[in-house]
Amino acid sequence: MDDIASWSIDVAESGIYDFELEWSIDDAAAINTFLVSVGDARLEQKVQGTGGWWTYKKQVLGQLPLSAGTHQLTIKPIGDFKGALMDVRAIGLLPR
Repeated sequence: MDDIASWSIDVAESGIYDFELEWSIDDAAAINTFLVSVGDARLEQKVQGTGGWWTYKKQVLGQLPLSAGTHQLTIKPIGDFKGALMDVRAIGLLPR
């Protein structure tokens, strides 16, 4: 529960950004929920199975309102946590 993934990001312009995640997890292990946060912006999602640990999926999971400047983007588990959360290969913030 104490493990987090965190990135320093530079946002060029304030606006709404699509949050894109590339991840993998075995379907049977996809039972947890995670939180993406950047400042006050928050996005909560249940982990979706990708068919296996070696099968990655890339998908826009929601939107985050961000102000211009340097921020910390954090992904961490929330709620009841069992087993593994997921393997994260890449994240993206795509201006809308």
